[in-house]
Amino acid sequence: MSDTLAEFRPPKLFISYSWTTPDHENWVLKLATDLVDNGVDVILDKWHLREGQEANAFMEQMVSDPTITKVAMICDKIYVEKANGRRGGVGSETQIITPEIMRSHQQTKYVAVITDHDDDGRPCVPTYFGSRIFIDFTEASDHATAFEQLVRWVFDKPIHVRPAIGKPPTFLAEHEGAIRLTTGPMQRRAVEALRNGRPHAMAALKEYFDTFTSELERFRITFQQGDTDDVFTASIESFLPYRNEIIDIFVTTSSYAETTETREIVHGFFGGLIRYQDRIEGINQHSDIDFDNFRFFVHEIFLYCIAAYLKNGRYDAVTYMVEKEYYCGNTNYRNQEMIPFYVFRQYVKSFELRNKRLGLKRINLQADVMKERCKGGPIDFLQLMTADFVLFLRAAIAFKGERNWYPVVCIHLGHVYRPLEMFARAKSVAFFERIKPMFGITDVTSLRAEVARIEGHRQMLPQWDYETLEVGRLIKPDQIATVP
Repeated sequence: MSDTLAEFRPPKLFISYSWTTPDHENWVLKLATDLVDNGVDVILDKWHLREGQEANAFMEQMVSDPTITKVAMICDKIYVEKANGRRGGVGSETQIITPEIMRSHQQTKYVAVITDHDDDGRPCVPTYFGSRIFIDFTEASDHATAFEQLVRWVFDKPIHVRPAIGKPPTFLAEHEGAIRLTTGPMQRRAVEALRNGRPHAMAALKEYFDTFTSELERFRITFQQGDTDDVFTASIESFLPYRNEIIDIFVTTSSYAETTETREIVHGFFGGLIRYQDRIEGINQHSDIDFDNFRFFVHEIFLYCIAAYLKNGRYDAVTYMVEKEYYCGNTNYRNQEMIPFYVFRQYVKSFELRNKRLGLKRINLQADVMKERCKGGPIDFLQLMTADFVLFLRAAIAFKGERNWYPVVCIHLGHVYRPLEMFARAKSVAFFERIKPMFGITDVTSLRAEVARIEGHRQMLPQWDYETLEVGRLIKPDQIATVP
């Protein structure tokens, strides 16, 4: 016998009822038997009252017995009449029960089990029980549900239990300079419109993106002499609720409203973020870490956007995002007006500074931070790593000889020994045909050749400590497009 069973002490329940009719008595007896079968120590007059014992005294003793933790009052019309009129054994019990119930508004020792309605259709409940919650057995079809409710009450195991109190949301941080954006109402409006196919959905989506882009300026920081990476860390922490807002937008768009129009809106949104990653016109003096928080923000949400599209099988949308160049606008980024998607992955020096200053000895602190920030969201970390790998592979194929997309979170792919799900599914020719445009290839022969070329140039492969990204292992190119 286990320790749990050895320590079990069944709760003790006294059933108070009226001998109204033989049918009613049999109903009570069946209920008591079912409770015993479910681990309840039931005290019932038919089992415990012996010849020669005085019935009223027995009942009064049971109600007053401190070892009895629960009392169930089976309320039909006769029981309620006796209780309200203080007649018979029920009346004697009532005189004891009433003051006990009145002494505490949180009394949980007594419950009314309703088996009848009065002439006006109301549940038969003794007057002293007032408006307290009861258990309704009046409908035979609901007997199982009512019985479970009764058993849970006896064991103090309600169906609905309040969860543990979590941490306060980040946006309630009281530190000086905490940043609040006004995007919440527009985000909720856009999500509702996208989910329900409202006529104004595209306008709502664009309004949200435009407001988000404009308000992101509030996060701009300028490091002064003596400032540390703590300023950067506080900034990316403050950004978390707004990152979650926009992830919800990406998931909703890719699930409910993936169209050419939404692709163009999303694409244009990211183009508008490029200016935050570097010096804008009119600013001549700056530090090389002044834009680190923006670089981190933009990289993170772009990665989640691609992950949302991949999760929902929107491969054409991913192709659009990696094929179409982005307008740089009013920036000095490499003196280019249009630039490929790799603009959204830039080195964030503040992570290196923090790693060294605190002696954290992390191989890649940015990857670890992004993994931690991924917990509990609609995109899991493997999906995020898959998106990072897809972007790396596309860049490696499209921009030969250059490492234009460094797959930060793929450092955690070292424990993945099978091909990623997308490539495992690409064993099917039909599925491969769907995903091949994302990589800018025309056939499986081209893919195999590109994988061989990438693996043959070790300088193209990201390396972490003693590990190298194993492209072939994650793709298994020889298995691609081998079955219909």
